[in-house]
Amino acid sequence: MMVAGCSPVIPHEYLAGSDRAATFPAVQARVQRYAGATVVWGGYVHGVRNTPEGAYVEIVEAPLDYRDRPRSLDEARGRFLLLVPGFAEPARYAAGKAITVVGEIRGLSERPLGEIIYAYPVVLRRYDRVWQPAVRPGIHLGVGVGAVFGDH
Repeated sequence: MMVAGCSPVIPHEYLAGSDRAATFPAVQARVQRYAGATVVWGGYVHGVRNTPEGAYVEIVEAPLDYRDRPRSLDEARGRFLLLVPGFAEPARYAAGKAITVVGEIRGLSERPLGEIIYAYPVVLRRYDRVWQPAVRPGIHLGVGVGAVFGDH
């Protein structure tokens, strides 16, 4: 049980060579500098669109915690597109799911977002992990005073 709790959630072979300095804000500011870099990013799926060139999963980026799981959506810093070669099952990439991805920076793609044109960093998928909803432990603590009345 101890080994399972300490094992990495992303296999080492995918993390090897990743550039942790290539954060979402850094890449968004200077995408040309990071073209071809391998990044480890996460966030929450907004939607998926399958196209002839592959599937585009739109992700609302959020910083990762120590386990490489996305932190709160309240910390979102923007959006990026995960390019998945071939077909991506929409049920797997359903809106609202937490996801961590490892992939290669492929540039920017300008697309409409509401009434603006948004520059999405594009990440070519090497690996992704769709997280199950976090389970809160069922611990209940209480302090109380009791009394017993009657004949016992």
